[in-house]
Amino acid sequence: MRTENPPVPTADAVAAPPSAGPRDPHPSEQDFVLHLRAYENGSVVARRLTRLVLDLWDWQGDPDAPLTVMAELFANACQAAPGGPVRLGIAWTPAGVRLECHDPAPDRPPVPSLPDDLSETGRGLYLVAAFSARHGISPAPPPDPGKTLWAVIPHAIGA
Repeated sequence: MRTENPPVPTADAVAAPPSAGPRDPHPSEQDFVLHLRAYENGSVVARRLTRLVLDLWDWQGDPDAPLTVMAELFANACQAAPGGPVRLGIAWTPAGVRLECHDPAPDRPPVPSLPDDLSETGRGLYLVAAFSARHGISPAPPPDPGKTLWAVIPHAIGA
């Protein structure tokens, strides 16, 4: 398990050089940010971005949890704002890796209800809850519209 913060790249659609060493990560400070448009197969990009960043950090936590969670957060953003801008964020925090997905739609995602056995949708927020230590929805700070869905995945399995 890592005891200090890894040097991380910072990006806003384009990667910048790695930071010059450990720093104090704050959960609202984004270590990596990517602006995308919500589109049908965007979850593939969200998963690959998450894997890339975790590999750069040599992250030792559950290898599947953050990929699944980021894909679900992105899928929710795509449903809320089809074709609209979506901002993905991945941050190293003391509690774990914080994954964020911001969309401009002001409405909150639906409260999860159990889908029927044949339904192909409706399980995403259950997966987010199952894989994360904490998760939630935060309204965007004014004057930005929308909301941010976020989840924290523990650094170590069983943490």
